[in-house]
Amino acid sequence: LLAVGDKGGRIVVFQREQQVIIII
Repeated sequence: LLAVGDKGGRIVVFQREQQVIIII
């Protein structure tokens, strides 16, 4: 599980199933 914060202040989470969840 990898969580990366971007410049927009959003949290982008990459799961093992290659699903992308964007939490604003």
